[in-house]
Amino acid sequence: MRKGRKFTGLLLAAAMLAGLLTGCGSTKTDTAPAAEAPQPQETSVEAVSESTAAEETETVQKPDTSEPVTLTMYLIGDRPVDNDEVFAKINERLQAEINTTIDVKFMGWGEYEQKYPLIFASGEDWDIIYTADWCFYNAQATKQGFYEITQEELQKYAPMTAETMYPDAWEQAKVDGKVFMLPMNYKEITAYVYIARGDLMDKYDITSVSSLDEVETYLDAIAKNEPAFIPLDIGSDYDKLFMFDRMWSKVNWESEAKIGGIGPWQAMGSTGENDDAAVVKGNFDQPEFLNVIKRLQDWRDRGFWSKNAVVNTQNNTESFQAGKSALALMNVNTAKSMYNSIMEEHPEWDIRVFDAQEGVPAVVNAYVANGMSIFSKSKHPDRALMALDYLRNDKECNSLFCYGIEGKHWEAVGENGLKSLPGS
Repeated sequence: MRKGRKFTGLLLAAAMLAGLLTGCGSTKTDTAPAAEAPQPQETSVEAVSESTAAEETETVQKPDTSEPVTLTMYLIGDRPVDNDEVFAKINERLQAEINTTIDVKFMGWGEYEQKYPLIFASGEDWDIIYTADWCFYNAQATKQGFYEITQEELQKYAPMTAETMYPDAWEQAKVDGKVFMLPMNYKEITAYVYIARGDLMDKYDITSVSSLDEVETYLDAIAKNEPAFIPLDIGSDYDKLFMFDRMWSKVNWESEAKIGGIGPWQAMGSTGENDDAAVVKGNFDQPEFLNVIKRLQDWRDRGFWSKNAVVNTQNNTESFQAGKSALALMNVNTAKSMYNSIMEEHPEWDIRVFDAQEGVPAVVNAYVANGMSIFSKSKHPDRALMALDYLRNDKECNSLFCYGIEGKHWEAVGENGLKSLPGS
């Protein structure tokens, strides 16, 4: 895409947590058929007493929010610049509705793998944490790290979530028959794009980077002629496998066996989609896997990324934004959120966005690819469920949590779209 083109889209999440909490549900009201109205003379003391008792029972069953509570919530990623301003507005809403506020702490992409397990053993008093099938969900659920969420508690403390929960999502979140997560409440599609420096592409007469072969030509030109740049600055954090994933997915899609990976990236097993017996094989035993590894090694040897990539804590997107690299690879939602801000800061770069799927269909993720869990030792699990219910379903809280402040970080486009603003 050329300079000046605006990135707009449907109300998809701008980051991994946006996908988790997007969607404003409403609680149904069950309306029974109207009974015939009794005549005044038929009204009895017993009937009045029963009605009053029912009202009192309903009042007693409502969650007690008389005590003010501050919850501590851990999220993955770097703290946004305006986080405090956004959460001041979220907390104003939560305090008015459920007498609760949230204190947010962040684990950066470069540290979360080491820090995440330590939080559970630290003795710290905290309540809510981001989790996913690729982010310690099963590991902590089986170690009693998470609080079990039952249908009864969901109905009582998170009625909006109970109303909007996909049955399949609830089933996917089960570990040994129990649920320890509120999974995301919409079907998330993951597709990748490349973002390249248009000024450098023109300099070396390169018109497209929509295929691995075109990317190789572009990175080779940068490696040979632009010593000040790291062609693609791969880091040791969550995006370290993006390029491997592109190569591996392409090879599998084009193979007759249609090899499909099993589970998240950490599970190095696969099976053929056309194999009725579903025989599981280790990736290392398959020639397709070895060919991908050889190509990655060739790219590394040609200087396409730093030899110190294994200890690089800056992800490839951050490096591109800082002007250190010539290409970045990311999912489309990340690209949406960063395109306008980069063009605002560096219009001279003429950044361009290219489809990185190369014919490979986008992946429909499991519902547990993003989720929120409650610490098993939380002192206020009921209030944590109530707060998550509002973050997921209350329109004001959800918009603030996912997108920031309207008019400063985003603006509406049509009925169901938004555009990130420079202040995002």
